[in-house]
Amino acid sequence: MTSWIGPARYLAVANGVGAACALTAGIYQARILGPEQLGVMGIIAGITGSALTFVDVRLNDTAARAFYAVDGLAPAEAAAHRAGVVWVAALGTVLVGAVAALLAFLVGGVLVPVFTRAPVSRWWLPADAVTLALQALTGTLFALLRYSREFYVIGHWRMATQATQAAVTVIGLTLMPTLAGAYVAGLAGASVVAALALAVSWRVWTRRAGVPLGRPDWGSAWAAYRRSRGMLFYGNLLGYAKLLQRSADVLLVAYVAGDRETGLYKLARQLVDGGIAVVQDALYQVYFPDFLDLLTRRAATAFRALARRLAVTCAALTAAAVAGEAVLLPTLVPLVFGADFAGAEWPMAIMTLTFFFIAGCHPWIWALYVGAGRLGGYTAMAFAAVAVQYLAMLAGFRWIGPTAAVGMMGMLASYVWLIPATYLLARRRWPRFLPWFSAGSAIARAAGDGHP
Repeated sequence: MTSWIGPARYLAVANGVGAACALTAGIYQARILGPEQLGVMGIIAGITGSALTFVDVRLNDTAARAFYAVDGLAPAEAAAHRAGVVWVAALGTVLVGAVAALLAFLVGGVLVPVFTRAPVSRWWLPADAVTLALQALTGTLFALLRYSREFYVIGHWRMATQATQAAVTVIGLTLMPTLAGAYVAGLAGASVVAALALAVSWRVWTRRAGVPLGRPDWGSAWAAYRRSRGMLFYGNLLGYAKLLQRSADVLLVAYVAGDRETGLYKLARQLVDGGIAVVQDALYQVYFPDFLDLLTRRAATAFRALARRLAVTCAALTAAAVAGEAVLLPTLVPLVFGADFAGAEWPMAIMTLTFFFIAGCHPWIWALYVGAGRLGGYTAMAFAAVAVQYLAMLAGFRWIGPTAAVGMMGMLASYVWLIPATYLLARRRWPRFLPWFSAGSAIARAAGDGHP
């Protein structure tokens, strides 16, 4: 039924349906709770998200490298090896999520009063942390499925899981229209979705991809992960940068700007992240394995062509999206969310600009560092990007005003630094694989064949 549409387009459509479900639930949640209570949710999410990223070691990316480490293995041995890789990644994500939930519970009660005076029930923090851990497990399972190349199956079930999560959210808030209801609904929905993802993963790997999850080669898989322990180390460090960039930034907005602006900031992040994920996830599911495969085969010309096409496409999509938002959002935001959310259109539009960097450039730049197993330089650039982000936020709060839009300008500034910086660093190591960089230049010739 889906043979008439390519996998990237189909996943974009599937993610679009899923994003529409998430948008519907998000709109309903925002109208029920209002900007102040949504701001409290943002503060709690900032704490629990920080706990998760604090202990994160980016197992998904290490698993990607380990999954393709099958040189010299017979087909049956390679399949058992890959089964072990999948198991280690899934169980590792569960362990990381459990530690993060405990950490959030221990420190959250102390931190919440620093950022808001609103009353907060103690159980909301662990509930949100467990919800986030279950969502991380679901994300890991679907991220691993991209290597099965069963893109249409992934699309089917992404729609089903998103619809399930949205339905549970709406039903929960209808029955209990409070913050407590939001956390109960979130936890229930995440539990059901994680169970579905587990069932789908087992079926796809064992019955369609020929990966025997019941007979994994633990030794081979573990050895592949051990060979990538440098990636695990730098992945954990990179998690700290991600903590500051994508979790603790909400806390800074809350500390400086108050609950309402934090609510606008959270709403913009929630909606635009969801919108960006529609295309980003589809592109990653299809193209990231292709980039890794091209690197493995040293196909530099094909790698450059694919990277160039991805960047140009995403630049056009970004320009069209921002133009549409400039025209429509000033009318749609108060109409859809209510007058209390007036002003949310600006942080939404600013964050949309990050789509070009996230979806158009990051997949192929990140593939170079992951494929080579050399994350040290990238990690250093990521921390520098965080410094740029916070300096831009603080300067903006001081000279423009403590608003959600100014906070989002800091987010944009971090990507404006990160992508060019990591590109220039990659130019010294793998010039032949970079678009818009001549493979015949003196630097490229000096770098040899540019093997990652």
